[in-house]
Amino acid sequence: MSLQVDSSEMSKKSFIDHEQALLWELQSVCRHDVYRIARIQTVDEGMRVPDPARLDQTERRSLVRAIFAHNEAVTYAIKSLAICRTPSSKTASVEDRYLAKEIAFELDDKGLIRSTRAKLRFLPNLKFAFHLYSRLRDFEFTLDTGCEGGGKLVASIRVRDRLTHPKSLESLEVKNEEIRDVLTAFFWFDEQLIGLLKAHSNKQDEIIEHLEELVALRAKAHLAPRDQNDP
Repeated sequence: MSLQVDSSEMSKKSFIDHEQALLWELQSVCRHDVYRIARIQTVDEGMRVPDPARLDQTERRSLVRAIFAHNEAVTYAIKSLAICRTPSSKTASVEDRYLAKEIAFELDDKGLIRSTRAKLRFLPNLKFAFHLYSRLRDFEFTLDTGCEGGGKLVASIRVRDRLTHPKSLESLEVKNEEIRDVLTAFFWFDEQLIGLLKAHSNKQDEIIEHLEELVALRAKAHLAPRDQNDP
């Protein structure tokens, strides 16, 4: 007997696997840049993180850019992964899909619709990405922006914006506390990402456990002796 395989399901799985691989590849490459610039080392007892205030101004600016490249790349990958349709996920809306791909629409001079890149602020986009992922995967997760790390992220965004659009030589200077805040925000981002993926994993474990219980119940039903009055 030949095994019939749904090619659409195979291609769907391949696409999801690709998106998952993309998430980790993006994170790995960008993280390598951050670690190299900040001179962070992984050692047997954990991680050695030098005071970033010891970096010169060029290194500080490079570190800010590398950290936000990491954060924005991972945020985009989370959204892409979120809208991948899986048996355990809900259907994404049209709005979800376009915002996840950062696509907006406008009218050109001829009155025709054309697509353009959506202008998304980083923090609302980050909140959207985490909410989209948890909502479509049907589990609870709240991005903790009210803690110290979340506050450092808000401060770091101002530093990044100032470096991106400098108005004076002073605006290119990254102060000691600022570069420390940026690195703290980077580690906070990591913690939130891990929390999101762990919450999803726990949800998957719950689904598997529930399915196993149903299988066990069905098995017992099959093994139960038939009532004598049954036809």
